[in-house]
Amino acid sequence: MSIRICALLRSSLLFAVTFALTCLLSPALAAKKPVHNQSLKGADNASIALSLSEAEVTISYRASEALTEHARVYLAIGSHQQIGAVVLPFQREQAGSTVFLPFKADRFLSAQGSPAGAVQEQKWENWKWKPPQETKEIKVTAHEGAVTFHIPRSYFAGAKTVDCVIYAKDLSQNGGWGKLFGCSDATVEAGVGDQCITHYLELNLAATNDQIATTRARLAAREKIRIYQLFVRLFGNTNETRKEDGTLAENGVGKFEDVNNAALTSLRQMGFTHLWLTGVLQQATATDYSAIGQPADDPDLLKGLAGSPYAIKDYFDVCPDYA
Repeated sequence: MSIRICALLRSSLLFAVTFALTCLLSPALAAKKPVHNQSLKGADNASIALSLSEAEVTISYRASEALTEHARVYLAIGSHQQIGAVVLPFQREQAGSTVFLPFKADRFLSAQGSPAGAVQEQKWENWKWKPPQETKEIKVTAHEGAVTFHIPRSYFAGAKTVDCVIYAKDLSQNGGWGKLFGCSDATVEAGVGDQCITHYLELNLAATNDQIATTRARLAAREKIRIYQLFVRLFGNTNETRKEDGTLAENGVGKFEDVNNAALTSLRQMGFTHLWLTGVLQQATATDYSAIGQPADDPDLLKGLAGSPYAIKDYFDVCPDYA
């Protein structure tokens, strides 16, 4: 009987200890467990895996082929902490040839593809990129061909969204300027020389589901630009006299007020997005505007008595003809 009671007591004690440890460790384990995950495909069959947890953002990059010791993985980030630049740093055997971005980056990270080493970081400060430095704030790991950046949320200074692109370069090619491949923008072909990336990932750091990244393009939200060139002098002028070298009174002139809501609506319906007002700068003219301190100009300066947009006399004022 005593043996059975001792066994029961040991079992009860073991259960109590296990339960207590579970309660203590569960919050810590939950904090480290990724809350949301998303996988994306890039160019050249590269894959990008994103994870969000309460503590960090992880960005894992895997090329279609194993990364060699000559390869580096680059991560450009627009954290909105500085104005940033669309042109990334370039240097032989470091960042390689120039890369142009569709957003302004203010952080530029890189790490060796294999084996994983320290993270090199460049920051945009005081209107220029700072020299690369090793950072302890961001960790990088390499496992089964994937290079993963572990970025603490504090790195983003409370930003709700950040922009980024990720790609790799083989710096053994092109005389140390490298060959870019496996970009997160699937439209970017692998190649040497300067590269232009047109799409980027907008990461929602406040995501409540697995939709962490949204692909954006610099001009995606804009419709095709169509410009209507409008010559104010003629646009609203209904006078049909058309006397050669006639005066303003004889030939008439359009006015700014002719570019009214009806005209703008009509142009918009024709598909125009922008208006270019032509010939509105102040011109030499035979018309007397002494009442506003602008008498008629010397006839030798004129290109027609009524004035001409080819006879500009003040680049910082508009022609009073159109008032």
